[in-house]
Amino acid sequence: MPYLASSSTKKTQSGNSEPNLLPMMNLMVVLIPVLLSAAEFIKIGMLEIDLPTSGGGGGSSSEETPQEVEQKLGLKLFVTKNGFTLANDFVVIKDSASDGGPTIPLKNGEYDFESLHTQLADISEKYGSKFKDGKSIKIAADSSIAFQTLVTTMDNARSTKVNGKTIVMFPQVNFGRL
Repeated sequence: MPYLASSSTKKTQSGNSEPNLLPMMNLMVVLIPVLLSAAEFIKIGMLEIDLPTSGGGGGSSSEETPQEVEQKLGLKLFVTKNGFTLANDFVVIKDSASDGGPTIPLKNGEYDFESLHTQLADISEKYGSKFKDGKSIKIAADSSIAFQTLVTTMDNARSTKVNGKTIVMFPQVNFGRL
């Protein structure tokens, strides 16, 4: 004798088996405009820097006429484990106290950012407006130098405060590697 299905199984089979997506859609309708409006209030601070290019050369053709050579400051700052060395395209600035050492040696085993800042402010004041690249500096460092040291060096080179006013020294920073 065959058994009949119970009435409880018939009710569950005839029920709605699709999930209710209406609450999820309502949430998305409200959440998307809120996220888009919040994105307007987020400010991202970026500094533009020029990284060295991998290609270098490119010869000049003989058909080009020689152009007048522009004088450039070509200021370079080398960060080494012994301190800071300042140079340009023609001369390396030496420390007056030691022969052949870095321009600004370490002070008690730490980098002397105060002296660096003072020297860069003097250079910017004297030569910044005389050269086309007077607002540019190239910072080169060894791979063993800490990242925070490079960031502090760049901050000291970019601007200074005099009488409560911020004076821009070298806002165009290029990076290199020793």
